[in-house]
Amino acid sequence: MIDVFYLFVDNQKSFEPYRKYMKYISVERQKRIERFYFDKDKITSLFSELLARKVISEKTGLKYDDIVFLLAEKGKPYVSQADSYHFSVSHSGRCIVFADNTSPIGVDTEFIKDAKMNIAKNYFSADEYEYIKQSGEPDRTFFEIWTKKEAYVKMTGEGISVGFDTFSTFDEKKKKDFYTWGEKGYMFSVCTENLLKESIKIKELSEKNILQSFFF
Repeated sequence: MIDVFYLFVDNQKSFEPYRKYMKYISVERQKRIERFYFDKDKITSLFSELLARKVISEKTGLKYDDIVFLLAEKGKPYVSQADSYHFSVSHSGRCIVFADNTSPIGVDTEFIKDAKMNIAKNYFSADEYEYIKQSGEPDRTFFEIWTKKEAYVKMTGEGISVGFDTFSTFDEKKKKDFYTWGEKGYMFSVCTENLLKESIKIKELSEKNILQSFFF
């Protein structure tokens, strides 16, 4: 079973009411948050790790404050105490999404805005570019392809260094590995090998769902 959790945060608020939750995240994340200038970026970053710790704790049995995140050689995060547990996190605008699996997995979300056709032409495959051009909804289809590509390179652990122009999401061996959907102005994609739609469970959470998992 692949579990996907997502939430929309109110990142237009002041960060100060959330500062008390900083102690539940890693020191590295705390330092990163303090370097952000805008409160919206601080809030989104905080909830990204709180969401991850909440779900990972529930899935692995580890206490949320015992979870140690490490980075693989090319920057893919993993839980040091659970080698067979795989997860991926993404955020865009107000939205944060988390996915996990027993096999490598990648997830991405993007706020749907104007399609960047110059990027599609230069960095997407020819069939992907034509798909967007022929679509009646180029903005939506652009971010459908974009999130698939992001999810794929997160799943493989290669990151964007692999080059979006080096593979096509329409490849016969790859296209069965994606599940994509749109909701509330955002596009979401999950990627894992031999993905079956019926194996995915998607659940929306709220800020309250996350914060009530942490105590003082």
